[in-house]
Order: sequence, then C-alpha cells, then structure tokens
Amino acid sequence: MHIPIEFLWGTLIILGVVVLAILARTLFKLHIVLNRLDVLLMSNDKSINDSIEQLPKILMNLESITSTADEELKNVQEKIHDVESKLTNVAMTAQSVADNFVMPAREILGLVSIAKKLFYKRKKKFF
Repeated sequence: MHIPIEFLWGTLIILGVVVLAILARTLFKLHIVLNRLDVLLMSNDKSINDSIEQLPKILMNLESITSTADEELKNVQEKIHDVESKLTNVAMTAQSVADNFVMPAREILGLVSIAKKLFYKRKKKFF
C-alpha cells in the first residue's frame, strides 16, 4: 500500500496547527492566571511586607514564651516534689498517731465495754 507524500504532509500540518492551537490556549490561560496572581500580590503587598517585618519580633516573643514556660515548669516540678515529700511526712505522722493513740484507745474502749458488761446490772422489767 502506497501513501502519497502530500497526504502525510497535510496530516502533519493539520496536527501541527492543532498542537499550536492547544499550546496557544494553554499559554493564554497561564497568562490569565499569572495576571490574577500579580493583581493579588499587588493588592496585598502592604500586608505581606508588614507580616514579613513582624516575623523576627514574633520569633523573639515565641522564644521568650518558651523560655518562661520552661522555667515555670521547672518551678512547678519542684513544688510538686516538695508537696510529695510533705504528704509522705503527713502519712507517716498519721500512721504513727494511729499506731500510738488510736489503736490503744480502741483497746481501752474494748476493755471498758467488757468491764461495763461485767458490772452492769440489768434492771428487771415488770409488765
């Protein structure tokens, strides 16, 4: 089968025109997007510049806040340790009080109750 050269050239020219049309359309859309981006950047130029100028100040504040929070956390940890040791002392004191006073007092009350039962005379009830 034989394909004439004129047909091949015609097909290539038509494909070339289609590709150029697609490329032109894509470039046109890219141009529109870039123009919109340029307008957006120009309208926000002052805000963007102000934000960029404030970045060092914001970073310094953040560093200060972090440092302060770290110091406060250390202080809180120290206080928690102090409270823990004091609570341990209170628990030991409470146990000592229970061992030295409450338990003997309970035993004495038990003895008093037994003695009361021994010496208590029941009153006879008459109906």
